[in-house]
Amino acid sequence: MSWGVTANACAPEAWDELVSRRGCIYQKWDFAACLAEGLRQRIVRLSAMDDHGAVHAALPLAVIKSPLFGRFAVSLPVSDHAGVVWDDEGALAALLDFLPSMLEREGIDWIEVRHVGGEASLPEDSGATGEASSSEARAPADAHSFIDLPFSEHKLTLELSLPRD
Repeated sequence: MSWGVTANACAPEAWDELVSRRGCIYQKWDFAACLAEGLRQRIVRLSAMDDHGAVHAALPLAVIKSPLFGRFAVSLPVSDHAGVVWDDEGALAALLDFLPSMLEREGIDWIEVRHVGGEASLPEDSGATGEASSSEARAPADAHSFIDLPFSEHKLTLELSLPRD
């Protein structure tokens, strides 16, 4: 299957349909829109779509300009849970292959993908354990072959499970 990878060109409904099945609230279309308005950040929504316009891989990015760090994109600066979401390995590969072209097109120095693994962000047949990871651009060890990007381990994610009642 061929994948069309676009920036800011898919329908919000198509984006949210994938995120509702495979992602979390931080990846929702409207959450990024709130960041764009509230924090005055430019949002780029990358999506890999099939021939029918269905989204099979999505990555929300905020473009940030900093006097200290330059111009870069991060998969939403308020959460480590806003990394790439996908339901097809081919779509994921197409989206990740598209990332280097973003550097020149957006005039940015680097892209930071904050991806914390888990069942919601992994294909059902991936065999991943759903254990959380504490690094950028890295899924759990079982899914590392799906996201083959350089990664760093200088950040820490702390999670606390709360009782349901």
